[in-house]
Amino acid sequence: MQKWYYLVDDGEVIGPFADIEMIELYTGEKIHSETYVWNEHLDEWLYFRDSPLFNEEWKENEPEPEHQKIREASSRISFRELFSEVPKKHAGGNSERESSLPRPWIFSRVLLVMMLTAAALFSMAYLFYLPQFLPGILIVSAFSIPFALVVFFWEIISPKNVHLYDLGQMFFIGSLVALVLMQILYNLFPLGEWRIPGAILIAIIMTLGKLALIAVFLHRLNTRYYVNGLLIGATIGAAFAIFESLGHAFHAYASGGYGEILDTLALHGWSAAGSHTIWGSLIGGALAFVKRNDSLKKNHFTDPGFLKLLTIPVVLHAAWNISLLTDYYVLLLIALSVIVWVFIFRGIQRDLGEKQREVES
Repeated sequence: MQKWYYLVDDGEVIGPFADIEMIELYTGEKIHSETYVWNEHLDEWLYFRDSPLFNEEWKENEPEPEHQKIREASSRISFRELFSEVPKKHAGGNSERESSLPRPWIFSRVLLVMMLTAAALFSMAYLFYLPQFLPGILIVSAFSIPFALVVFFWEIISPKNVHLYDLGQMFFIGSLVALVLMQILYNLFPLGEWRIPGAILIAIIMTLGKLALIAVFLHRLNTRYYVNGLLIGATIGAAFAIFESLGHAFHAYASGGYGEILDTLALHGWSAAGSHTIWGSLIGGALAFVKRNDSLKKNHFTDPGFLKLLTIPVVLHAAWNISLLTDYYVLLLIALSVIVWVFIFRGIQRDLGEKQREVES
């Protein structure tokens, strides 16, 4: 009589069992078709469905293994599923999840509080025209969306192997580089004079500036997941977004006064949902995608796949700059924001599917 053994998820070998006992384990749903089984007459472990014990007639009524359901769900996760936790109440800051898929929601609370604060400050500023409101408006309008986006990308990474200390370093170093780059670029290529050529040059140089910083931290943290690259890029991009908003605001105040600075802060505040933070995340995701399990090397920067992906934030940034030269800039900025989020969401879908398959294997 053959003696059968099977493997459980943690690698433990269970057995021995007779043929009829193994069949009873399967029909009693103690094991499933993709449980590994073995006996002394086999050269290697087989799925139960590939063993002599399996009856082909069972295939029609065979329940789908749970991990297969999770894998398929992760590969086709929808926008609605990803944000399913947002409208729910969360006591004590914790969320009970029914699956291993990320369900970000903290970012929405951060964004809601900051946007309500910004709305209140803007309302009072427009109503009373008091300069005392400007410091609060500067901080809240510039930080609200970039900060909420960084929280969002942090929520979707798993495991949480990028620490707050790392994010702080990325942000402050990114801030310094952003200030230097913007000071140089906007003096060399003012959009009002250079127009389209200036818009393109600024997009290319600022993309390369972000790329250099992202590469440093991607190499240092040696992360291999696309979503981790999104987080690193978004954090550095957030620094660019915040300080660009502040720079434009002060320039507006110097040239147009109180009303001009409010209008500038409002524009850069809402449009941050599709600007530097997201462009940075695309750069970080692209580099992480081509690097994968390797250490970061020079050939990754010349990889055709990476260069193709890198053109996306360059084109979007240039289009963003050019749109500001038109009378339809609001509609164009909204359209560009939608486009960039399509790229982000598709990348997240792909990465979640790959990570789930790694867990299963």
